Amino acid sequence: MANTIRVYKTGGEWLAKRDGASRGRYFSTQKDAYLHAREVALNNGLTVTVYYPTGGIKAVINPKNREEESNCFITTACVKYYGLKDDCYELKTLRHFRDTYLSKSDKGKRMVSKYYQIAPAIVKCLEADNQKAIIFGKIFLQIKLACKAIELQDFERATAIYKSAVAALYYKFNKV
Repeated sequence: MANTIRVYKTGGEWLAKRDGASRGRYFSTQKDAYLHAREVALNNGLTVTVYYPTGGIKAVINPKNREEESNCFITTACVKYYGLKDDCYELKTLRHFRDTYLSKSDKGKRMVSKYYQIAPAIVKCLEADNQKAIIFGKIFLQIKLACKAIELQDFERATAIYKSAVAALYYKFNKV
């Protein structure tokens, strides 16, 4: 069963379409499509993924919890821990990678969608952990390695590094 409704531009219109659905509903504006998607999400326990007109992810929203993030949750938590800005190299690099590489394939879209489902809970556990300094250090090392792989255009390696780091956190925090 699909757990996301997506809002994206197709042709000259905005489409609100639930994952796995054969059809969606078209709107003339992104706002109207989002409002419809939000209502469907609230009634069905879904998240809403909103895309830029160019295709990258603009926001992932859980209307029930009123959570909205357009960031890389774990990377954002890590760079905040180290006092870096929201436009730091690591966040900009990983966001660009997500929007220009991962979002271009079905496999990448599924991976990003799964990440947005599990990452907020991972971050809450991480921030409450009494060894967070050690964990953030390990994460930041993986983030730097992924960014280096992106610089070298080794996108498969970058994906594997970040995916492995997230998986390790997921299992550490008992499959949150």
